Amino acid sequence: MGVNTNSAWRIYRPAAICRMDKELIQAIADRRDGLAILAASCVTVLVGSLFYGVAFGAWLSARQALYAAVKMPLLIFSVTLANAMINGMLANVLGARLSFGQVCLCILLSLAIASALLGALSPIALFFALQGPSPDRANAMAACRVLLAMHTAAVGACGILGNMRLYRMLRQLTGSRAVSNRVLASWILVSGLVGCQLSWLLSPFLGRPDVPVPFFNPNAFTSNFFEYLWKMISGRAMGCI
Repeated sequence: MGVNTNSAWRIYRPAAICRMDKELIQAIADRRDGLAILAASCVTVLVGSLFYGVAFGAWLSARQALYAAVKMPLLIFSVTLANAMINGMLANVLGARLSFGQVCLCILLSLAIASALLGALSPIALFFALQGPSPDRANAMAACRVLLAMHTAAVGACGILGNMRLYRMLRQLTGSRAVSNRVLASWILVSGLVGCQLSWLLSPFLGRPDVPVPFFNPNAFTSNFFEYLWKMISGRAMGCI
């Protein structure tokens, strides 16, 4: 039995998702109100990641801010789908008897929390971006490296926190502390690896300050996220894309 629209938004609003309210956990345990939870989570992801995308790309140009605002939500939803397929199998291997729908909602909720945190951080990120050297300055590449490291740390931290908030839900869904610990640890690891590589393929990055802003990463299939990040931070890369 479902709930009406107004009641669903009250129960599953972004604040309730971030708190992991007991009504939300119980609904997933009972396998009900899936569409309402899905809709509320998608709205949270869309709004939070869109605002952070603007802050992500604002340093370079308005066009880059627009590109990042489009690609950040796309990245989050892509990570959700990829994680759901991998983590659904891992959950069963590790002893958690979760349906595919429950796994999908859990992953989406964790990324909705991460997106809400990123959205809350977006004014701070935007402030730092606008206070740094402009892209036409001689030290623009140094500013690009610092901002890239800052955004990577922020996205990674919010992603981990989003996964950590699932622990209470996993305890109720699995009924076992040991199983919950195993599942959560594996999900955090998989989410990190999948998220890093998909972020490289979609590249909601800052872009190089000395070349036209690309929508698609021209080096997407010739390198990987970790190699790129290391080269950028160490100053060995020629640009941000």
